[in-house]
Amino acid sequence: MINALNRLGVDININKEQHTCHIVGNSQLHNAKNPNSEHLFLEMGNAGTVIRPLTAMLSFGEGKYVLDGVKRMRERPIYDLVQSLQQLGCGVTCINGFPPVTIDTNGPSGNQVNISGNISSQYLSSLLMAAPLAQSDITIHLNSPLNSAPYIDLTLQVMKAFGVSVIVKPNKTSFFIRKDEVYHSPRGEYVIEGDASSASYFLALGAICGGPITVVGCGTTSIQGDKHFGTILEKMGAHVQWGENNITVSSPQKGCRLKGIDVDCSDIPDAAMTLAVVALFAKGTTTLRNIGSWRLKECDRLKAMVTELNKLQQRHNIGKNHIPCDENEDNDEKIAEKIAVEGFDCLTIHPPPLGSDGFPLMTTRVSINTYQDHRMAMCFSLIACTKVRVTIQDPDCTKKTFPSFFKELNRITTHTNIEPSTHDLT
Repeated sequence: MINALNRLGVDININKEQHTCHIVGNSQLHNAKNPNSEHLFLEMGNAGTVIRPLTAMLSFGEGKYVLDGVKRMRERPIYDLVQSLQQLGCGVTCINGFPPVTIDTNGPSGNQVNISGNISSQYLSSLLMAAPLAQSDITIHLNSPLNSAPYIDLTLQVMKAFGVSVIVKPNKTSFFIRKDEVYHSPRGEYVIEGDASSASYFLALGAICGGPITVVGCGTTSIQGDKHFGTILEKMGAHVQWGENNITVSSPQKGCRLKGIDVDCSDIPDAAMTLAVVALFAKGTTTLRNIGSWRLKECDRLKAMVTELNKLQQRHNIGKNHIPCDENEDNDEKIAEKIAVEGFDCLTIHPPPLGSDGFPLMTTRVSINTYQDHRMAMCFSLIACTKVRVTIQDPDCTKKTFPSFFKELNRITTHTNIEPSTHDLT
């Protein structure tokens, strides 16, 4: 994102010691390095949160651009966003619904647009953030139910902080942005909350390893949907204390266990991955529903989670006291054929029985494929709090959102770096 914005004329200065980012905007993104270029090429890597808003922002301006990324990026759909921009008269195309995206535009000529809400909330967020750049009023209509609604609330609140108000119809069925709405930098500084999705890994450790563990930077006043991960842990039996800017989690009281849960995860798609690992430590089956968006992320997360979770099964126990995977059974002594079972947009976890140490009986060592997905690496690192020896392949993928993850994890667990390509966690 920073590299792309630099090439588009935005001056960004990051001070890592002071944890600040000084940004000098220029009111309109443009080809700053070579204005006469036929097309400015912008490399997006595998960052969907970069390519989608930039596609909308650049389409609402003037110029020629090509936005592309790694192989996986070319497998992540962007057609609904491109089609919506085309409805507005923007000159933007993609190949068979996927990147690369080619933009040759003079901005929007229309003022009404329809977009789906059930594929990715980032499509709607992208249109909302770009709308104030238009020369006319813009009305955005949703033509399907909205998934991950808290992310839209987050978008609207950030836009308001920068001077833009959006008129929202009940149930978020349409959004109206007046042409005279203009972005203005907040006076002084704008404070960014701690990332609630990243906080989920440490809150989970508190729930499964005793705790208490306190995460600072996210609490009752947070505008992020993933703070509700703490609420779900409460429902599973964990002890959760809430502060305005912190959350503290510890395991259920002595003699009690976390309990399985059937939960709609449409509002917490990222933190739901952490919940899948927590489910291994619960009594009874856990089902995570409405997580179909996982398939469109850095990897097919639904398939990847099932594959890696089932590696934890003790192979010699399979078949003993076997129960069908779709049967709801709370008897800890029975062992399902598979730990994880994949549905179209859901995931069911049958936790292994407990050992004498109070932890699930799982394989003694496992190598986890991360599929170049930062959240896969961080989720499965939690398994190391048991007696399982965990090797995380490609741990550097965590640099995408949490470069210091393993350093922070080292404060409450022990892990040893074996070689550059793996982390071995014990």
